[in-house]
Amino acid sequence: MDELLNDVICREFFSRERSYPKLWRTKRFRAFNYYVLERIYLVQKADFVRACTRMLPKVYKDLLALNELRNALAHSFFPENRRVKPGWKGVDIF
Repeated sequence: MDELLNDVICREFFSRERSYPKLWRTKRFRAFNYYVLERIYLVQKADFVRACTRMLPKVYKDLLALNELRNALAHSFFPENRRVKPGWKGVDIF
């Protein structure tokens, strides 16, 4: 999902006329990727895309839920022992 959001954001700032391999050869595009896209979080990217394009509320809600699930797994030593068990749309992931 992060890469899909990156694609939408890049297309807001860079012309669709140039392919990504051509854009990667430019200093401006590399700097944008290294100093902007790699430093902002998924929720911030989703907020930006939501502000620029039409994103269905259900898609936005699912992105936030996916981010919560990712954080529960990435930042817990024993995610299965959390007070609130990580799940996806009401289903226990374990």
